[in-house]
Amino acid sequence: SRIEEEARALRALSHADGEVRGQGHHAGEARADSSHRAGVGGQMPEDPRHGEGEGGRAVQDDVRKPGAAGAGLFFRSQRVLVPVENSRYRLALPALTFGHRLLNAEGRPLPSWKRWSLALRHLLIGLTEQTQPWVESEVSVLRIGPAIILGMPGEVFPELAVGGYDGRYAFGRPVLTSGNPDPPDLSQAPKGPFLRDLVKSPVPMLAGLANDELGYLVPAYDFKARQSKLMLPRMRGHHYEETNSIGPAATGLLSEAAARLLKSSR
Repeated sequence: SRIEEEARALRALSHADGEVRGQGHHAGEARADSSHRAGVGGQMPEDPRHGEGEGGRAVQDDVRKPGAAGAGLFFRSQRVLVPVENSRYRLALPALTFGHRLLNAEGRPLPSWKRWSLALRHLLIGLTEQTQPWVESEVSVLRIGPAIILGMPGEVFPELAVGGYDGRYAFGRPVLTSGNPDPPDLSQAPKGPFLRDLVKSPVPMLAGLANDELGYLVPAYDFKARQSKLMLPRMRGHHYEETNSIGPAATGLLSEAAARLLKSSR
């Protein structure tokens, strides 16, 4: 009968649709697996210090691009390897594993016992560039309509974010603190472009402590820290932030990674 024929046709269509959806699901799983391998394994350099930007190398790229319903929303992040140069951080290396992946110079994850042994080794004889641990962090870009937010995984110094060495943001106050026994040499300060300059948007914004906390990101020209296990006594002048920064290399590596990410996200 006509009703039976229509029922059979509907069952056939339903079966075909189920097969197509199933194939699409499995294909999606395969793509996700392939992306994971390429992102975490395939892009990991033999020596992360010699990747893009002198050492910081993206080991995974996360991109979310909504369809027409969310055309004004865009998110992208890039993971970066950063050396753990701070002596205090090395001594407390097992605690640094909270929320972080620690790796060796070849980009391989550190086993639990290795974290403890490296901390002990640093206490007794110190670590070299070949034996120092690396930590995986990330920079990110979020677009919401006309606004673009650059996320940095630490506390960025204002002069890295917007400059201002020439006093344009001082509003009549002195750029250098009076009485500083060892003021920074502003002639060696970065000339730009600064992080905010790289955010090409009608509403550029910067967010610190975004997705991670590596401490202060101090400009390299004025990074001064005592070469002792506890980094004490502090250097003359105002250099508290160096003792709570993962190290001098982080600033350049993360800034370069942010510039690459912003460029590729346009």
